[in-house]
Amino acid sequence: MTEHAAETGAGMRRYGSLEETFTERRVPIENRAFLKSLMFRVKIKGLFRGDDWVLVVREDGGPNIQIHPGYTDGFATEQEIIDSVGEAIRRPSVRPGGGWAVDHPVRVASKEIAPGRPAAKKRASAPKKAAAPATPRTPPQPERQHEVCMNCFLLISLSGVCGNCGEAVTG
Repeated sequence: MTEHAAETGAGMRRYGSLEETFTERRVPIENRAFLKSLMFRVKIKGLFRGDDWVLVVREDGGPNIQIHPGYTDGFATEQEIIDSVGEAIRRPSVRPGGGWAVDHPVRVASKEIAPGRPAAKKRASAPKKAAAPATPRTPPQPERQHEVCMNCFLLISLSGVCGNCGEAVTG
């Protein structure tokens, strides 16, 4: 991807909304409200799909924002983050030109939100124990048949007494 594409979204797939972005990227529910608050004050010109990030191009000409798995980068000032989400874990950006980044409430690996890929499965840290010997299962019991009351022609409960007229049915 060229530097121009990364700055303007040229040649990148465009998202229609933040919700579409969240759905395709499988953003954790806990992060969705956080990201909505974070983007509330940003006048968004366009949302574009990167490899494992989303490019947010601003209408006001401010620095573009990149939403990565677990953090968002590209805010002009630290105060911009504080005004949007209050106290959150934030740090100076490592992007050229400086700026600020903020961590999301739930951190995830990039594989887990890449579009079109199934979520990564967690590996068991300890070897599995041998399964306990299977207990013999009892065969399924045949279903009891309901009798029909000869007075009112309704099904009789399994107790053998009609719930409508009280007639006891002998089997």
